[in-house]
Amino acid sequence: MKMLNGICAFVVAATLLFAISTGGSAYACGSGDVDGDGFVRLGDALLVLRASHGMETLTPDQICACNVTDVNPFREAGPECNVIDAVVILNRSYGLYP
Repeated sequence: MKMLNGICAFVVAATLLFAISTGGSAYACGSGDVDGDGFVRLGDALLVLRASHGMETLTPDQICACNVTDVNPFREAGPECNVIDAVVILNRSYGLYP
Protein backbone atom coordinates (compact mmCIF):
# COMPACT_ATOMS: atom_id res chain seq x y z
CA MET A 1 0.00 0.00 0.00
CA LYS A 2 2.87 2.36 0.82
CA MET A 3 4.40 1.78 -2.61
CA LEU A 4 1.06 2.53 -4.31
CA ASN A 5 0.82 5.83 -2.43
CA GLY A 6 4.35 6.69 -3.55
CA ILE A 7 3.51 5.92 -7.16
CA CYS A 8 0.34 8.03 -6.97
CA ALA A 9 2.31 10.93 -5.48
CA PHE A 10 4.87 10.63 -8.28
CA VAL A 11 2.17 10.66 -10.98
CA VAL A 12 0.51 13.74 -9.45
CA ALA A 13 3.87 15.53 -9.20
CA ALA A 14 4.78 14.65 -12.78
CA THR A 15 1.38 15.88 -14.02
CA LEU A 16 1.76 19.18 -12.17
CA LEU A 17 5.29 19.62 -13.48
CA PHE A 18 4.06 18.98 -17.03
CA ALA A 19 1.24 21.51 -16.61
CA ILE A 20 3.63 24.13 -15.24
CA SER A 21 6.23 23.53 -17.97
CA THR A 22 3.62 23.90 -20.71
CA GLY A 23 2.26 27.12 -19.28
CA GLY A 24 -0.74 25.47 -17.66
CA SER A 25 -1.90 24.01 -20.94
CA ALA A 26 -2.10 20.30 -21.69
CA TYR A 27 -0.85 21.06 -25.20
CA ALA A 28 2.90 21.30 -25.73
CA CYS A 29 3.97 22.89 -29.01
CA GLY A 30 5.14 20.33 -31.52
CA SER A 31 4.34 17.42 -29.21
CA GLY A 32 1.74 15.78 -31.45
CA ASP A 33 -0.70 15.48 -28.55
CA VAL A 34 -3.47 17.39 -30.30
CA ASP A 35 -6.38 16.23 -28.14
CA GLY A 36 -4.47 17.11 -24.94
CA ASP A 37 -4.88 13.75 -23.20
CA GLY A 38 -1.16 13.42 -22.46
CA PHE A 39 -0.46 10.75 -25.08
CA VAL A 40 0.30 10.75 -28.81
CA ARG A 41 -2.14 8.28 -30.31
CA LEU A 42 -3.96 7.43 -33.52
CA GLY A 43 -6.77 9.82 -32.54
CA ASP A 44 -4.35 12.75 -32.63
CA ALA A 45 -3.31 11.89 -36.18
CA LEU A 46 -6.94 11.52 -37.26
CA LEU A 47 -7.82 14.88 -35.70
CA VAL A 48 -5.00 16.58 -37.63
CA LEU A 49 -6.01 14.82 -40.85
CA ARG A 50 -9.62 15.96 -40.43
CA ALA A 51 -8.46 19.52 -39.65
CA SER A 52 -6.17 19.61 -42.67
CA HIS A 53 -9.21 18.84 -44.85
CA GLY A 54 -11.45 21.43 -43.18
CA MET A 55 -13.56 18.88 -41.31
CA GLU A 56 -12.44 20.05 -37.83
CA THR A 57 -11.56 23.42 -36.36
CA LEU A 58 -8.57 23.38 -34.03
CA THR A 59 -7.86 25.81 -31.22
CA PRO A 60 -4.59 27.78 -31.30
CA ASP A 61 -3.15 25.42 -28.64
CA GLN A 62 -4.09 22.39 -30.74
CA ILE A 63 -2.52 23.95 -33.84
CA CYS A 64 0.66 24.53 -31.86
CA ALA A 65 0.66 20.89 -30.68
CA CYS A 66 0.00 19.46 -34.14
CA ASN A 67 2.68 21.49 -35.90
CA VAL A 68 5.37 18.82 -35.56
CA THR A 69 7.08 19.53 -38.89
CA ASP A 70 6.62 23.32 -39.23
CA VAL A 71 6.24 22.73 -42.96
CA ASN A 72 3.32 23.48 -45.23
CA PRO A 73 3.92 22.01 -48.68
CA PHE A 74 1.56 24.53 -50.30
CA ARG A 75 2.91 27.73 -48.70
CA GLU A 76 5.84 29.03 -46.74
CA ALA A 77 6.71 27.41 -43.42
CA GLY A 78 4.08 28.28 -40.86
CA PRO A 79 1.92 27.14 -38.00
CA GLU A 80 -0.65 25.31 -40.13
CA CYS A 81 -1.37 21.63 -39.56
CA ASN A 82 -1.23 19.46 -42.63
CA VAL A 83 -1.13 15.87 -43.83
CA ILE A 84 2.64 15.65 -43.24
CA ASP A 85 2.07 16.50 -39.57
CA ALA A 86 -0.60 13.79 -39.40
CA VAL A 87 1.82 11.20 -40.83
CA VAL A 88 4.56 12.15 -38.35
CA ILE A 89 2.06 12.03 -35.46
CA LEU A 90 0.85 8.62 -36.66
CA ASN A 91 4.43 7.35 -36.73
CA ARG A 92 5.04 8.76 -33.23
CA SER A 93 1.93 7.02 -31.95
CA TYR A 94 3.43 3.70 -33.01
CA GLY A 95 6.91 4.58 -31.76
CA LEU A 96 8.40 4.81 -35.24
CA TYR A 97 9.43 8.46 -35.10
CA PRO A 98 10.92 10.36 -32.15
